[in-house]
Amino acid sequence: MRKYSLLIISSIVFISLGCLYLYCSPLTVQSGDTGELVTNSYFLRVSHPPGYPLWTLLYHIPTKYLNFGNPFAAASILTSILGLISFYILFFSFPSIASLLVISVTGTSAVIWRYFLLPDVFALHSLFLCIIFFIFMKPKLLNRWWYLFLISLSVAHHHTIVFAFPIFAFALMKSELTKKKIILSILFGLFSLSTYFALLAFHPNDYGSWGELNSFDSLVNHFLRKEYGTFSLAEESLNSTSWFMFFLKHILFDFWALILILSYFFLRNFNEFKSSIKTVFVFIFCTISYLLVFNSLARVSLDVTGESTFERFLITPLFFFVFISLFILKDQWNRFKSWMAILLILNTGVNFWRNFDQVNYKDKTGIHDLILNSFRDLPAKSVFFAHGDTFGFASYYLHDVLRFRNDIYLIHTGWEFPWSSKKAKNKFPEIFNGKGTNFILGAVDLKKFKLYSNTFPPIMPEHLRLYNEGVVYRYDLKENDKNVIHQCKQQYFWIKRPNISHFHRFEENAYFDQAYGSCHFDLGLNYLKNGKFELANFAFEISAKLSPFSAKYQERLCFVLNKLRSTKLDECERRLNFLLMETSPQYYLNKYDL
Repeated sequence: MRKYSLLIISSIVFISLGCLYLYCSPLTVQSGDTGELVTNSYFLRVSHPPGYPLWTLLYHIPTKYLNFGNPFAAASILTSILGLISFYILFFSFPSIASLLVISVTGTSAVIWRYFLLPDVFALHSLFLCIIFFIFMKPKLLNRWWYLFLISLSVAHHHTIVFAFPIFAFALMKSELTKKKIILSILFGLFSLSTYFALLAFHPNDYGSWGELNSFDSLVNHFLRKEYGTFSLAEESLNSTSWFMFFLKHILFDFWALILILSYFFLRNFNEFKSSIKTVFVFIFCTISYLLVFNSLARVSLDVTGESTFERFLITPLFFFVFISLFILKDQWNRFKSWMAILLILNTGVNFWRNFDQVNYKDKTGIHDLILNSFRDLPAKSVFFAHGDTFGFASYYLHDVLRFRNDIYLIHTGWEFPWSSKKAKNKFPEIFNGKGTNFILGAVDLKKFKLYSNTFPPIMPEHLRLYNEGVVYRYDLKENDKNVIHQCKQQYFWIKRPNISHFHRFEENAYFDQAYGSCHFDLGLNYLKNGKFELANFAFEISAKLSPFSAKYQERLCFVLNKLRSTKLDECERRLNFLLMETSPQYYLNKYDL
């Protein structure tokens, strides 16, 4: 009877999570590396270092052949399936009501929920982590060679799997360590590493393929992420926090009930914990090691892209924490109280309430819409420079996979590396002026082709000037200044206009939505500097209308209304205060400072 009840409850939990993930699944390209990964799995091309050959092969068939016209949605569904399999492995490691409740809390936590929807590499990475934990709980399974092989495949995926090696080594020793197991582990590990040679067959010469893989040395450098700096993530910024604080924030917000329960068991049964302290220490060691290494490599920049960029790397320590919790609950299962179950159910409900709006990607088309608006009015045979990982990769997906505006030349992310310029010149020789420069924007022949971009370039060629035309910038030769008309576009099209729920976190949706009002905002600033407050007011009104969730644009509008002593100031300030409460305040200029 107990097994029957557990089967019913487990079915309810997994079906509920599956339906939730399916409902929230994105229908079009989203932020980060997702555009590149889906596109390169579709065409079997090389992705950014280390290349992720296993992910590319695994996602190739669903994105290419089982996509029902939407490769990105197909990749997202596969990602959710991998996530649900990970949870089922956790449940199978310790089949109980407690583990189901922990899984429900974990599945609705912000970071894990998000990356069990977005087709990034972290759902597959989580699957390997859960397999290692399963082996840890049942080490005798390592007597079967194919479990060793399955774990070894993790070497072909994500570098941070090395932090789970102590867990695997501990299980290996508990399973009666033999020479055969050691030899098989080494052989299978080498085999998995050899899958990186598949990158040499992933059309490495295509413009969409990252790097210039033509030798064993180049393959090794790609695997080691040498272009990024092998042991580097990002430099410290003025507005940053440590990985420990970043990790603790997510633990406290999304796993608070689990912390309370573990604290209760620890305080009430401290003597019993002594017998399992060595085992628990393995998980603690892995977690602390991970946080220490990442803390030394980069501090998390809490700016427009910082948190959303680095939160993905919290998945590994979060799962380590879940492993610790499940292991302790297994030993304390007989003492599991009904109030603990209520706490975990409440934690799940709070997670759902807090995270649903930000993780529901069903209606989030903001990045897709911005690219459509950027591309739509470009003249045929023009050149478009898509700068930035999110915009560049998403443009790459729309242009190459969905075949949108194939009449334009797309230069996308990776442009700053010499190999990217070389590939672009090989693919589009007609658009370049033949000058021997590695800086690709400076080599475009502007006498024959028009050049556009989505933002300011990091380096501006001396012979060019940039003109804001709305959501795109146009380059022109300085000698043509007299023939240039500076004009902002006011009409745009949205498949799904963003709403206030899309701006509750540091995320690209808010950043990209600001692009619509940026041209009029720049005009307003110029008028403001010249004391033309009426014209500035008109420009800021348009910028606030085109980007209605920007506290930055709203603040400048209030500033001008204050200068003009307008009766609209009170209404403007009410709107500003609302935006500061509901959206990210990093877009806010100091109030009423010029």
